[in-house]
Amino acid sequence: MKINIIPSRQNITRFPRIPEFVFLAILSLAFASSALAEENLIEGLLEPESGQLPPIVRTDDLNGDIESQVTVEDGAYIFSPESEEESISFKTKLLPELSNDRKYQFTVEVDVQSLETFLNSGDGVSNGVRIYYHSTSGGTHIWAIFTGSGGTGGWVKAVLPIDLLTTPELANGYIMVNVVGARGKIKVRNFRIEPVSEDTSQAPHFVLPNGVEIEGQLYQL
Repeated sequence: MKINIIPSRQNITRFPRIPEFVFLAILSLAFASSALAEENLIEGLLEPESGQLPPIVRTDDLNGDIESQVTVEDGAYIFSPESEEESISFKTKLLPELSNDRKYQFTVEVDVQSLETFLNSGDGVSNGVRIYYHSTSGGTHIWAIFTGSGGTGGWVKAVLPIDLLTTPELANGYIMVNVVGARGKIKVRNFRIEPVSEDTSQAPHFVLPNGVEIEGQLYQL
């Protein structure tokens, strides 16, 4: 015999209906937040074409001929210093101005295939692969450094916050990649500057090839 169980009205939980305009507002905020994180304000500026350095890269006022020091392979910049005495300075021209009432993050991917770092150069900064987002006014900058000897075992993403609410002088800046006091082979790609929400509180960190995050600005090989 088939028995049909009819729930009692007292056991039925009724949730209040969300008005359609509230639901659409929530959906819109979620979409805006997702789109915000995916916007790259320097899209295409540092992507090499046909194996050539893009026009945004400076070729003047550098240590040697940058076009012979930095090559391009599969969309990545290749730095291959053969001696610790050979310094490579890769520098962009002025990048698009950032809004001084916003927060951003600067990210770049680095694959250290081999690196041997020697004694520090005496400027108080660790030798190795130095990556900067530098202000055009004064010496204000943010940085990440790969130092030591060895490799990263794949692509490591360096993530550096740009908080213009507290450091407005970073609104106008440029990117530098310097290899100092080291030799080896380093690949660099995918430079990004992205806006983030004002309530984002983020410390500088590295994202390893396996997805693990390590806080800090100094990556010790």
